Parts: sequence; C-alpha cells; structure tokens
Amino acid sequence: MVGWSRQGDPRHPGSGLCAVLTDGPGGQKRLFAGPNLAGKTLVDCLGGRGEEIAVEADGWVTLPVGGGSCSIWVQKETWLARPQTPSAQR
Repeated sequence: MVGWSRQGDPRHPGSGLCAVLTDGPGGQKRLFAGPNLAGKTLVDCLGGRGEEIAVEADGWVTLPVGGGSCSIWVQKETWLARPQTPSAQR
C-alpha cells in the first residue's frame, strides 16, 4: 500500500488531495495532509469509498482503500461544487 498527499495552498481554494493505492488487501494509510486540509472533510472522488473522513486539526488523516484499488480523497465542499458534465452525472 502506498499513499501521498498534495497539500494545496490558500491561493487555490479547494486545492489539495490525498491518494492511497494498493495491489493487495485493503486497509488504511496514515498521511500528513497538511495545514491547508486541517479540519476539512474528505471524500473519495473515484467513488470506491462512501464514507466521509475528517482531517485532524494537526493535518494528519487516516484514509481507507479497498483491496486491489485506489482512492483519491478531495475536499467534500470542492467535490460537490464541481461543474457537472453529462459523463459526471452517472
């Protein structure tokens, strides 16, 4: 299992993400998401995970991923505010 984060920055509202991938069993990965994501709620924009995960006040977060899968975690408010295209409305 591997994971990484892009912390984003205040000049780009809604920026920052966390990625977790595994080619084995599912599990969880603890990552430093950074101060820009501290206190934010993350959702898996790929739809593999339905839960919402809160980033801790210190910028750390523990994120799940399904077996043999990947999850890309973004800010919930940013994901909900994205423009809807016909392919995104499935």
